[in-house]
Amino acid sequence: MNYAEILFQLTSLTDKQFAEIFYEAVADRDTSDVEGENGHYVLAETSQIPGEERDTVFVAVPDPKQYSEGWADDSPTCQTGQCVECSSWVRCIAKHAKCPICGANVYCT
Repeated sequence: MNYAEILFQLTSLTDKQFAEIFYEAVADRDTSDVEGENGHYVLAETSQIPGEERDTVFVAVPDPKQYSEGWADDSPTCQTGQCVECSSWVRCIAKHAKCPICGANVYCT
């Protein structure tokens, strides 16, 4: 493994490409050490305006059932919504997203 080459490749990706590769890379990982529990990695985005509370949301990928044609690689991550199943806030490039926490459909605006 060439660490420097991997790092170069990852840092050259757009935000959309990075999120897609991240979720593909961790799809089959179970991070839990408790039998019967299934833990998984998620990607988050956090920001803070000076003097205000920190805003942290989970980065979601578009719902593939809604977008068969896909998205351009330079699409901005600018749609935000709250999952009705687990109440997590997510941000995505698309209005129809899959919650990275529970897998539910999320509508973003």
